[in-house]
Formats: sequence, structure tokens, C-alpha cells
Amino acid sequence: MTSHEENLLAVLEKIGQPAVVSAETPSVEDASAPLGEHIESVPGPSEDPNVEPQDPSPGIPEGAAPITKKNLFVHHDTHPVVFDLILLQQYQEDWFTWEPETLWKEITEDFRVPSISDHSKSKIQAIKTLHINEWFWTKWEVFCWVTQAVNNNIPDFQVIQKPSIPQLFNAVDIATLVRKDEDFGPEVQMFVASSVVDEGVVYAPEPIAFCQDEIVQLLSELKSGAEQLIPVVKKRFAQIMKISPADWAVAKEPILQEVTEDIQSAKLKVAADYLSMRRRQLQDQLRLIR
Repeated sequence: MTSHEENLLAVLEKIGQPAVVSAETPSVEDASAPLGEHIESVPGPSEDPNVEPQDPSPGIPEGAAPITKKNLFVHHDTHPVVFDLILLQQYQEDWFTWEPETLWKEITEDFRVPSISDHSKSKIQAIKTLHINEWFWTKWEVFCWVTQAVNNNIPDFQVIQKPSIPQLFNAVDIATLVRKDEDFGPEVQMFVASSVVDEGVVYAPEPIAFCQDEIVQLLSELKSGAEQLIPVVKKRFAQIMKISPADWAVAKEPILQEVTEDIQSAKLKVAADYLSMRRRQLQDQLRLIR
């Protein structure tokens, strides 16, 4: 079995496993949106991948239409790992070394698509970066740019866009699917820890648990005394994640209260729900390439 086939098989074997931090819970549709504000679209109902769909009506944004084989390279919500699998199937590992202009030309010709959206290009370039070097795991700037790209944002290489906790969850999860067994360097660990603490959270569950020691170090340097909250938030978050959607729906009293551990756990739950939604998107889109 060739190297690219091994990579493809490894990714496919991992896809479909539940996200580590979440059960089947309601999703938040955008990584950077506060609770209750949804600014991205959710894929439409499943379709037979062998049936060629009609184009969406004029004026309807691609992001509001179901993802199909025909609009895969222009749809706002195409999952980055889907691009990875498609390009590995078509070009093996050759595309890792191509210039962007060459890759866009090959894609438009081989897949018979008139164009590739800027969001799709950003995701493809981010996936390529994950394959060809370790910078996502060792350089905080690269980590930041890749994180934005895989979360449906176009990176701004002139400005550092601080990632939200949901974006961190999703980016690390995608990187682990693409390339396993990589360890995060101290620079990235501290950057992720700083991003988490900046949102008022002191506990980092999987998939970003690798920065917990750095959070403790940062809190100690800040002399805030917040270290004592870590076990409290950890315990409360575990309790909240065990609550089923049905129990949330029928609860007569608010489950989450205006106390520190609940506020922080709520932020982590938003991140967990977002990661679960992105995982469901990936599973649904895999039918297009199998």
C-alpha cells in the first residue's frame, strides 16, 4: 500500500468516531459567535450523491444550499478534511509540492468546476501546510492562520486573529485527523493557554488539554488565585456534558447558574457542541467521495 493510501485509510478509520469532548448535543453554528448568534449555515438534507442536483436559485448564497459534488469547491461549509481526501485520491501526494496556481488549474480542469472560492482555497492551503511541515504544532503564528482557515475564515496575514475556544477545538481536531502523533511545542502551548485564559476560562479539556500546564503557569504569574477554580470547573464541565438534549429541553429551572464554574463550563460546552457539529458535517459530506 502506498504512503498516500495509508494516510487516506488512517483518516477514514478515524472519521466517524465521536468527538472526545461531546455527546449528541445541540450545535452552535459558528466558532466565533456568542451563544444564540448563528452566522454560518448548516448543510441541507442528505441527497443521493449519484443524482446530479439542480443549481440553487439565483440570489441564494452557496452557504445556504446543500453541499453536493457540483458545488464542493465553492461551498462555504465544505469540510477541510474532505478536500484532503479528494486531493489525495486524485493526485496522491504530488499536490503537496505544487504551486497554488498550478493546483487551482488542475482542480478546475480535473473536477470540471468553473471556479474555486477563496474560502476553499484557504482551507486547501491550510491542509497542505499541515502535511508538509510541523509549523502548526511549533509556530504560534502559523497555528493561528491555519486555525482561522479551517474554521471557515480567510486568514489575514497582516493581523493576528486571536482564536476563540470553539475554533481551537475544531482546528486541533482537524489537525489530528490529518496528521497524528505530533506534539505541540511550548510556543503553541502557551499561545493556546493565553487564548483560553483571555476568554475567562481556566480549564482546558480535550482536544486542547495539552495547554493545561501552561494555563496553570500563566495563572500563577498573574497572581490571580484562579488556579483553585480548575478542579471545580473540570468537575462541573463533566457534569454538564452528561446532560442529554432531552433533559435540557424539559428542565423546569435553568441548569446553568450565574456562578463562575457554570459560566466557564457554558463556554466550553459551546466549543464542544461546535466541534460535534463540524464532525457531523464531515460525516455527512463523506458520502460525496466514497
